[in-house]
Amino acid sequence: MAKSITIKLTEAQRKVLREATGEDQPEMKIEKSTVSSRVAPRARTVARARTVARARTVARARNVARARTVARARTVARARTVARARTLARKGGIKPTL
Repeated sequence: MAKSITIKLTEAQRKVLREATGEDQPEMKIEKSTVSSRVAPRARTVARARTVARARTVARARNVARARTVARARTVARARTVARARTLARKGGIKPTL
């Protein structure tokens, strides 16, 4: 015997689904059968949209972390270059311009 429920969606929920799927869905039907506990296709679409959104968030976070790492490496490289130039200037008696 199959059990099912139908959920009427609010305007905000319909808007989110419309943006994610391109379809206007006034309600969502969720079914559970004794043979298979399969979720309705529309619910799978919502879950897929959430997964994609999470993946984008993770990718953005990784990009920010990489950018920060690169910026730190550049700062360290510049500091080393300046330190070397000052050391060479002291040894050679030349006044540093940095």
